[in-house]
Amino acid sequence: MEEKIILNNVSGSAKPGELLVIMGPSGAGKSSLLDCISGRKSGVDGDILVNGQPWTKATKRMASYVMQDDLFYETLTVKEHLAFQAKLRMGKTFTREQYMCRVDEVMEELGLMKCRDTFIGGESLRGISGGERKRLSFATEILTNPSILFADEPTSGLDSFMAETVIKQLQQIARDGRTVLATIHQPSSEVFAIFDQLYLLSDGSPVYQGKASESVDYFASLGYPCPPQINPSDYFMRQLVVIDKATDEAGVARVESLKEEWQKHQKMPRSDSVSIVQGDQHLENTRVNLLTQVSVLAQRNILRFLRDGFALRVPFIQNLFLSVIVGLIYLQLDLDQKGIQNFTGAFFFMVTNQIVVTANPVFVSVPMELALISREYKAGLYHLFSWFLSKNVSELPMQIILPIVFFVPIYFLIGIGHGFEVFIYLQIVMILINSTAIGLAYMVSCLVPRVDIAPLIGMVLIMPFMLFGGLLINSDDCPDYFVWIQYISPVKYGYEAVMKIFWNAVPVIACSSANCTARTGVEVLESYSMTSRSALGDALLLVLLNVAFRVIAFISISFQLRQK
Repeated sequence: MEEKIILNNVSGSAKPGELLVIMGPSGAGKSSLLDCISGRKSGVDGDILVNGQPWTKATKRMASYVMQDDLFYETLTVKEHLAFQAKLRMGKTFTREQYMCRVDEVMEELGLMKCRDTFIGGESLRGISGGERKRLSFATEILTNPSILFADEPTSGLDSFMAETVIKQLQQIARDGRTVLATIHQPSSEVFAIFDQLYLLSDGSPVYQGKASESVDYFASLGYPCPPQINPSDYFMRQLVVIDKATDEAGVARVESLKEEWQKHQKMPRSDSVSIVQGDQHLENTRVNLLTQVSVLAQRNILRFLRDGFALRVPFIQNLFLSVIVGLIYLQLDLDQKGIQNFTGAFFFMVTNQIVVTANPVFVSVPMELALISREYKAGLYHLFSWFLSKNVSELPMQIILPIVFFVPIYFLIGIGHGFEVFIYLQIVMILINSTAIGLAYMVSCLVPRVDIAPLIGMVLIMPFMLFGGLLINSDDCPDYFVWIQYISPVKYGYEAVMKIFWNAVPVIACSSANCTARTGVEVLESYSMTSRSALGDALLLVLLNVAFRVIAFISISFQLRQK
């Protein structure tokens, strides 16, 4: 495969107090240059210096990076979002009063005070405007008062007025003594007039760096005068764009000439280094410890969930509705020969329903927030294990409450009976089944982090678990080449545990004829080949599966985020 050079002979410097904008045609290497300067991209030859020193983990704490897409949790307010960010970024060295004071300062600085108690919003919830979202992105990154701010396409998706407002805000951030570098694709003439410094790229090489106000004169000196009333940025793009190198020989020659002229024009010797000049900065790591990270992230998750009325109500309604329907279908079963089939069928439905209904919405939980998780993780806000543990902790209460909502009506409507002890044991198993289903869904959503594919893969995976769950085919009759599926099936262990708890409590089954399916509960278990383990053994195997699913999920998401 032919090696492609993205950036070549790039050099320059950026100073505090100035807004430097990197411009160029699509594919010129703008975002790549920004990623290289910020230390986000490896495989770079040359040097990137801060105060004459290479980037290190310590010096990277001087910088923040505003990504092109504004990603937020829509059910948080502006102030809540910044408060959680401040606690994660500053909680180690600042008191709550201090970092909340910083939150207020940043909101005031970026004009967010009027919407501080407004939901951020998104596709399903109306919230703040596009310009306010972009300013919130800036606010998030300047909470720690970084010396350097990188912004990738900050005006993307904004109208001309909002774009101008955002660039003025970036310039103001620079005026406060920070070095600000941004990539912008094609600004309006009003936006262009705001730039302090301009860095023009074409085909990965620089063709100009200097004051934006002097760029038009520079191009005119080379024989490319910008016509009056024409947006300078539009004119530059016309000179730098080559649509087809094979046919546009004049365009290729023009761009090569501009590259060569710039190399001649530079006063300093050409080098492969980019310097970002800054004053001294306190470089202490302010990230809070793991326990605090888990606590903050869990609080944020719980608050988001409680704010989402749809996500909060639907599982309760769904479980209660299905419970009542199943209870009415199997209403007050008799413990006779027909009852054997009815009870075993009801138990199998209970188990499979809890797995399918519980897992299905969770298959997309990780894919839906993966981009935001990746951004916060790479920004150094928390360890990935902290996020994963907080997700498990914050969702645990629902894994207890929903099985209770589902099982209690069924228990009384079906007439399971046999005392409080049987009820408690069955309820515990239902909770374990629900939690294991969540673990399975975590695993699938981390292995297949795509919203459109994860649910399909998840359901395909559940189907064989149901087939070899203990009802549809006897365990002793399972083909040898499929027998391994039984050992990783949460349906099998959950179903067997329920069956054993119930039927071991049944001493006698009424039978009025000589041909009886079973006369005791133990005989029922023998007919289904369910006597090799105790119910406790099945419950422990469910716990083991649950843990295994979650470990695989964590390893998978860790690998994927490190690969990105």
